[in-house]
Amino acid sequence: MKKLIILIFVVILAFILIACGGNDDDNNENGNSANNNSNNISGNDKEDNISDFEFYIEDDVIYVSKYTGSDTHVTIPKSYEGNPVTGLFGVFSGNNTITSVVIPDGITYIDGTFDGCSSLTEVLLPDSVTHIEEYSFRYCQSLSAIHFPSSVRRIGNQAFRGCSSLTDVTFAGDSVTIGRAAFYECRNLSGESKENIKRFNRNDALTLD
Repeated sequence: MKKLIILIFVVILAFILIACGGNDDDNNENGNSANNNSNNISGNDKEDNISDFEFYIEDDVIYVSKYTGSDTHVTIPKSYEGNPVTGLFGVFSGNNTITSVVIPDGITYIDGTFDGCSSLTEVLLPDSVTHIEEYSFRYCQSLSAIHFPSSVRRIGNQAFRGCSSLTDVTFAGDSVTIGRAAFYECRNLSGESKENIKRFNRNDALTLD
């Protein structure tokens, strides 16, 4: 009789141990799941690449001032510490490795941002951009086309000077001020592109005279 009682006790104890082991496995799975979720959050944060940029604030306007990363295809962040970025100032100046850049909606001001970016082939201007200041795309020798949305009101002096591969220039708007020599040394502009430019400028957008 005692042997039977002991046997029953051993069986019950075995069931208890097995059940506890199953709970530990569940806890481990939940822990792994939590870790995976945490990794996903970190991955999303990294995707923003905000650490690859430097910013400065002037008169409550936030500018991106420098890109310190090494990617060739770059998306500019649209906010910094929860506040919108509205200007770009010299961000990629002298960078000869970037090939394409996405500028987010909300950016209104571009100044010297792509000066000397000789490998840049593609950049899309959002509908929010109003001012493209001097030297912004100077000597972007691989850029072949640029489309100005209707929001653009000003293209500064020498903004696209020396873009020797530039052939297509189009405007969605009908009120743009184009500065002196803005398209000087753009030797491959199509006839249509030249006419498009001359609609907003007499001739000195294409020369230094």
